[in-house]
Parts: sequence; structure tokens; C-alpha cells
Amino acid sequence: SADYGHVLSFYEKLLEACNSQEKDLFFVMNGDFIDGTGLSTYPPVHLTPILEQMPWDALNIGNHELYKNSTVHYITRENGFVDHWNGGYLTSNTLLVETNETRPIGERYKFMTGSFGFNDSRNGNMQKNSTILTFGFLYNFLGHCKMTIVEKVEEVVESEWFQAVLQGKEGDFDAIVVLAHMAADDPLTDIILDKIREIRGDTMPVVLITGHTHKRMNVTLDAYSESFEAGRFLDTVGFVS
Repeated sequence: SADYGHVLSFYEKLLEACNSQEKDLFFVMNGDFIDGTGLSTYPPVHLTPILEQMPWDALNIGNHELYKNSTVHYITRENGFVDHWNGGYLTSNTLLVETNETRPIGERYKFMTGSFGFNDSRNGNMQKNSTILTFGFLYNFLGHCKMTIVEKVEEVVESEWFQAVLQGKEGDFDAIVVLAHMAADDPLTDIILDKIREIRGDTMPVVLITGHTHKRMNVTLDAYSESFEAGRFLDTVGFVS
């Protein structure tokens, strides 16, 4: 398995290659960061300063981050780990329970915007740049600590905010990435995709970047969507183009 230094070096070399070809590269992480390293503690006081050096465009939360109140309290403190990502830490269905309110731990969604144009294969038109609507879902996890609530995926996709974003009311986009902390073939992936297809039609490109079972797995969901899971413990760097 690699370590974060290996991953960062690989990313920097790939970014250089992409820039030379005027191709966009988006770098994401799918959760469960707290376990699996020699620096793992509760709360993760030694690990998060290292993770904050990674240039991720978007991150998801995993079930391991939700086991202990101390972890949740630490990463959600003011100017802490969640705030560090400036809206890039995504928790579409994971909420923080505070004294006076219940709110998402991070943001519900994010628009990732590229720097280069691309040819839209659906219509042959050249687009100025790419905008990727990105969500961060966790499976219907029941073993979370008291500071958190995990909303059921099947309820969130019916919510007003989710459907409004898909309808383009918050901004236009060219494709959708769903960071989904669940198995690549989890039935919940079908629930998410079905709602996207209902609102955006059959040709919107959708990639579900999954991860939970520690397997390498790829599932073709339809002609314009894929779900893939990239192993465990940094033994695989998942890549989709």
C-alpha cells in the first residue's frame, strides 16, 4: 500500500501531465480517514495536519469518523478540519446535532469547476470549461455517535434542496460526481441515480465514486453512469476519465 506522500507525488505528476494537455483533473477523497495509519488517534490531532496538506477538491465523510463524539467535536470546531476545505467537505445526508440547531457537518454539495474547455460528446459542442456538481453521501449508517444524525438516502433524494440543485436552480453543470461511502453495488446507488435520471434525463454523465467494502469493484449502471470502488488502505488510486 502507498502512503499519503506517494499519493501526493502521483497527483502532482498527473496534474502536470493533464495541464500540458489542457485536461482538467479533480482530486477527491471518500472518507474513513481516521483509521488505518500509525497516526490514528481519537480525536485525530496528529493526522489532520497531514491531511490538510493534500490538495483535495472534495471530500466525503465515512462511518469511522462518526463513531466517537470526540472526533466529530474536533473536526467541526471553528477553523478546524471541516472549515479548512472551504466548502469542499461534503455531507449530503450527515448532520451535526448542536444545542440550538441541527445542520450538515459540512456542505450538502459543491460545484467543482475546471480550467479547460472540453468537447461534449453528447452534442459535439466545445464547452468553455467543465462544472461538476458533487455530492457526498454516506450509507444508512445506524452506529453513529450522539452528536450526529445520518439521514436515510432514500429520504434525502426526495428533499427540496436536493431536487432544486439537480434542477439547476443553484447553478448550471455539465456532469455529476457522487462521492458515496457505500459499496459500488449498494442498492442505494440505484436510488440516487434514479432520482438524478428522473430530473436530469438519461444522458447526464454521472460517476458514483464509492468505497466501504474494501474491494476493487466497478459497476456500469447505464450508458452514461458508472460506479466504482477503489480498494482500501491506499492500495489503489481510483481514476475515471
